[in-house]
Amino acid sequence: YTLKKIAQIDFDALGAAFNQLFIEVTGYERHRIIKLGVTRTISWTYVDENRITIAKQACLKPSMFFDHLVHEFRHWIQKNHFKIRDWPVEKTHEEYFNSKLEVDARKFEQITRAVEQLYNAIIEMKRIIKDKELWYYEQ
Repeated sequence: YTLKKIAQIDFDALGAAFNQLFIEVTGYERHRIIKLGVTRTISWTYVDENRITIAKQACLKPSMFFDHLVHEFRHWIQKNHFKIRDWPVEKTHEEYFNSKLEVDARKFEQITRAVEQLYNAIIEMKRIIKDKELWYYEQ
């Protein structure tokens, strides 16, 4: 994505899709409100308790953006839901690539297309509601 296209992302719809993903993965019955935004950095990505920061090169095209966001969301779940605090320090790219947490995050990417489809379905639902003026009731 270019910066202009990232600005066109409906972050409310994106948050709703990831909120549903969180509920499905964690089994929580109640909704956890997830607010998403994207902060672009030059060349790295990180996750903390309240933020997922996406590297600039991960925003070059929509599929890459969703792949990267789902992967980093899994790291966010690892830290904030599974409460993994002792992250291993890998000395080589191979150690990093083969680490248990990284393998888990790559496996989680299998859900990416479904998350993207859910996002698009939410966008379409919002469009229909607006176009057909279904958001109000005339008495």
